[in-house]
Amino acid sequence: MKKQYLLNILVVFATLLVGFGAGSFVGSEGLKLYLFRRAALPFFFPGYSSTYHAAVALMNSPDELQRLSGYYALIQLGTIDEGLLFKRLSGESNPAIKRSIVWILGRSELSKTAAKTLARIFDESSASVREEILRVLDKHDAEAALELKKKYKIELPAGRELPLSPNYSCQKNAAAD
Repeated sequence: MKKQYLLNILVVFATLLVGFGAGSFVGSEGLKLYLFRRAALPFFFPGYSSTYHAAVALMNSPDELQRLSGYYALIQLGTIDEGLLFKRLSGESNPAIKRSIVWILGRSELSKTAAKTLARIFDESSASVREEILRVLDKHDAEAALELKKKYKIELPAGRELPLSPNYSCQKNAAAD
């Protein structure tokens, strides 16, 4: 009787352990497939709303305007995910969409790691994306923004946080190299 009781407890424990492990694996890998590889697996994620699924579908669209709509939908849903947006930022080729993603990141509570990542991608970004990166860093990590301004010898007009004139450029100073 005692052996049967211990065996039953062991079977229940093993079943729970295997179920939890399999569920965690399928959940995390399925979510990655859904978000980053354009796999249609919404039935695995009943906790997410249909609106979120629609936003992800828009972000996976080959049409740039639909992708942009998907990124802005994240703001409306209140689900700004730094990791997701950084992966999307590296995959985008359109500077306007990249700038929008950086702007959206600026609307979140940006972590120090994310701020450092923005500072790292500053070098390879277009002028408009650089300008937005500086705005976001000014808001979230003034120290990193100051380092970039010194490195690139960016001088700001009096009374302005960041210039908005069409003549403004975040071009790297050749003397700084």
